[in-house]
Amino acid sequence: GLVGSGKALVLRDGKEYAGRWERSSASGGTSFTDDEGNGISFARGPVWVALAPEP
Repeated sequence: GLVGSGKALVLRDGKEYAGRWERSSASGGTSFTDDEGNGISFARGPVWVALAPEP
């Protein structure tokens, strides 16, 4: 699994939420936080994650 951290853009309910993602181990979960360090929540249901290199 992917381990590390980086920029994130969460799209939910027609809005964009800029922040960061972090995953410290392959067996752990991934956390998504906004620029102030608060958790970004996801809507119920399927979640799609797209990984893209920074330009």
